[in-house]
Amino acid sequence: MISFRKIPISVVLVLFLLPGLSSAQDNVRFNAYLDVRAKYDSLKDNELYFRAHHLGIVANASMKNVRFYAEFDYEDTPEMVTKQSALSEEKSSDASKFNVTAAWLKYLAAEYLHVTTGKFLNPLSFYQQRHFPILLTSIHRPKGVAEISDDSLIGLLLDGRFSLSDWKMRYFAGVVQDWTAKVSDEDVNNDKPVLGRVEVTPGFWSFLTIGVGAMHGKDGRNRLENNAWTGAYKTLYITDLKIESGDLWLEGVYHFTRVRPDDASGDYSQTGTHLVARYDITDRLSPWMMVEYADFRTGDGLVDDRAATLGVNYRITDFVIIKTEFVKAKKKGEEGYSLEASVAAHF
Repeated sequence: MISFRKIPISVVLVLFLLPGLSSAQDNVRFNAYLDVRAKYDSLKDNELYFRAHHLGIVANASMKNVRFYAEFDYEDTPEMVTKQSALSEEKSSDASKFNVTAAWLKYLAAEYLHVTTGKFLNPLSFYQQRHFPILLTSIHRPKGVAEISDDSLIGLLLDGRFSLSDWKMRYFAGVVQDWTAKVSDEDVNNDKPVLGRVEVTPGFWSFLTIGVGAMHGKDGRNRLENNAWTGAYKTLYITDLKIESGDLWLEGVYHFTRVRPDDASGDYSQTGTHLVARYDITDRLSPWMMVEYADFRTGDGLVDDRAATLGVNYRITDFVIIKTEFVKAKKKGEEGYSLEASVAAHF
């Protein structure tokens, strides 16, 4: 069963206000998105699976200087694995796969000041801001953003845009409930994490945008049995850049996270980075490549993962894209490869 106690109050407010907004004026919009995938992975016992990775519904509404947004996503189900030769009953009926990805209200005081409250997308990287499968180049999640924190956070967020001469700037600053929006009823975090980010586009290089961000606070998740990070203070630093010049698109990300457990068992650290380059041969056809690296350091030593990916994307229409990728990877000392294809659509 879905626990409605965990759905933010913003969801209720959005659903309550949408009918009134719709009757007042035609400013309510509904969309949907779909991401279906097939993958063969030699590092998972030569597993071949098919799954509906995302099936989402989005509601947007506006009234003067107020914006409303809600997004609901049914994730990674149903799934069929060749070793089972049948539909996975567990994943097909798992209610926890239903997510309220976002549910927020935003007040637009001015171009340089927007105030958002509720459950919103994590603003700490360009990758997370794009979010929708049809807007992402790779099928799998790159290591540069794989572990920085959840894609959705609950709290209060300020953001805005402004210009200084020919330079364009954007900022984010907020306080959130925790490092994840998936917090159980038993988890209590009295030291709320804070986050901030600044993006700059230089006037003399208008094709380049650089982002720098950080997040600090206590991770209140109860993970004592499986992970020593429980109750730890975490500090994250992230920097990324994107280049859009003609038919060439490039993005690079680097993040560093330090963890200080409450039990004084020693600091942990984690880094992740990726660089992806895409060239649009035509408006439809885009080959691309990506390199990735991540490591996890503890008192016991270093564990690192790395991968190189070649891919080709073909956009059938403006709202439907086919993606394919070949990944050569090393995970925890074991080398292997994977082949994956997906169809992503936005309606």
